[in-house]
Amino acid sequence: MSIESDYPYVLEILELRHKYYLSYLAENSALHDQWVRDGEGFLIMYSMASRSTLDRVERFYDHIIRVKDNEPVLIMLVGNKCDLFTSREVSKEEGMNMARKLNGNYIERSAETCVNAERAIYGLIKMIRQNREGVNILEEIERK
Repeated sequence: MSIESDYPYVLEILELRHKYYLSYLAENSALHDQWVRDGEGFLIMYSMASRSTLDRVERFYDHIIRVKDNEPVLIMLVGNKCDLFTSREVSKEEGMNMARKLNGNYIERSAETCVNAERAIYGLIKMIRQNREGVNILEEIERK
């Protein structure tokens, strides 16, 4: 997958490991909120081998919506560690249902085996590009 566009894209990647998330937000809430306000799209990743990470996705999404003052947001939900078949706690269907609930797109990836490693980021950039061009991405997602 490649991106052919005249638009510049700046990606800020903020990794919030689940055990540090709440303390991070408490210490850096103003900075984090500014990143969210400036963001055009959000890639939210959870571990398919850990149900608790999927449970936190909705909380993180609610935080984004609150900071964005309820304006529509572009979401790419990513189920990570799809290569761990035997330790999988979250099914593909559950991930897809969560993405629908968030009005977002869904993809599974594996950093270990490089399955869809770049595709999630390119997919989000494509959503942002289409949104900039006036395509109503949220309506497109709802039709799926």
